[in-house]
Amino acid sequence: MGAAGGVPQIVVNEARGAAISSDGKTLVYSKGNTGDVTIWLRSMADGKEERYSLGPFRAPVWVVSQIQFAPRRSTLGVFLGASDAERPDFWLLPLDGGQPQRGLAGWNAGRGIGGAAFRWMPDGRHVLLSGSTAGVAGNHLYMAEIGTGRFWPLTAGVSDDHSPAASPDGGRIAFTSGRTDFDLVEVPLNGAPPRVLLSTSFSEENPDWSPDGAQVAYTKDSAGWGEEIWIRRVQGGWDRPLLDHRRTAIVNHRRPRFSPDGQRIAFELYGGLGHTIQISTVAGGQPVRLETESNDQHTVAWSPDGNWIAYRRQVGGKWEVAKAPSGGGGKPMTLAVEEGLGGGGGNVVWAPSGDAIAFSDNLGIHLVSPDFSRLLTKTVPTVFGFSKDSRQILGLRRTPGGGWKLVRIDVRTGEERDVGDTGLPRPSQITNFSLHPDGKRFVTAVGVAREDIWILEGFAGPRKWWQMF
Repeated sequence: MGAAGGVPQIVVNEARGAAISSDGKTLVYSKGNTGDVTIWLRSMADGKEERYSLGPFRAPVWVVSQIQFAPRRSTLGVFLGASDAERPDFWLLPLDGGQPQRGLAGWNAGRGIGGAAFRWMPDGRHVLLSGSTAGVAGNHLYMAEIGTGRFWPLTAGVSDDHSPAASPDGGRIAFTSGRTDFDLVEVPLNGAPPRVLLSTSFSEENPDWSPDGAQVAYTKDSAGWGEEIWIRRVQGGWDRPLLDHRRTAIVNHRRPRFSPDGQRIAFELYGGLGHTIQISTVAGGQPVRLETESNDQHTVAWSPDGNWIAYRRQVGGKWEVAKAPSGGGGKPMTLAVEEGLGGGGGNVVWAPSGDAIAFSDNLGIHLVSPDFSRLLTKTVPTVFGFSKDSRQILGLRRTPGGGWKLVRIDVRTGEERDVGDTGLPRPSQITNFSLHPDGKRFVTAVGVAREDIWILEGFAGPRKWWQMF
């Protein structure tokens, strides 16, 4: 897109993490799905493409989370996301034929900055990082020295600080501070007003009803230790953690789902060993891994009899929907190979009748069963789940005014019908959809952003080695 506006033009299809050189001559971007990502250079003059294949980039990498040119240099800063065997890593890629090298070579991965994003400082010798460190609440800003990997904090507190940008002289840093606060909200299907189920100073997300409707499992951020799973008894208002997060030393536990008998909870575990699905009893204890063929697994859906778990996973660089025995360690069965752009973010739900599984990708919502596989609809609600009788898919879709409406999709025909506005706040974010066992209401997590732009002046510059971490 031109700096003065106008109609945007497609340069490359299915490219991610693009950066353009200061002279406008070279476009750099990444391609591929997680686990099979490559970096490409494209001449803006003649459109010629060339894959960057020096050093460790001869083979595909796990994921490229960010690319940015260094100031006044033909050198790229590239942030690689974590795989099942590696920590996030920062690389310098010279475009003059030099060999790539780690930009933060001395970075202690054990105390490194998780989920980091970066921006160059004008001197080209330092980078601003926004991310989290173990034992420190929230997401904050750090400065790191290129070559050594030494870093030190610039901000602290209970708010999340991110998206830093340095002024041209490097004397000021603009950044966003605040956070999106999620609360658990119960929404009736008859049009009655929504009701707050749980609201605290923490963010509560990913709720799931127990089969008897007496409890709800959810995730809560936990003072620098990532997301924890909690179980709350609705009547009486007490809650408890499912697992001892610090004892397990895992960064995040996500998307808990009760088994049909209410005795187990399956969830996503995200940490140094990859992204896997684990099963635990509701009493806690050591969780069991669902299967070991893939280290990239997402989205739990229990079969109505509790014997199987359907989920999405990546195998050989391709995404698929599979099911595996819920006892753990069994042989998975592939149900569908995703033709569209897959990923861990799509939803998977099992019909209460047991005869179909619905999953979403960028092509729409698909239905699969032992007897058929078909595209139900090309439009995907933000969150969705089956109705109690399995004849409809219920979902939430954003309205033009920024609110949220409830829709019903006929499982037989794919026809969609608007039910009406839910009364949820606008604008807000929504995560998860869990129908109550009575089939008359559902619980979701509603997040409202409260953020401001701040200017940081007089911050600490590069320090002596004995002042570093």
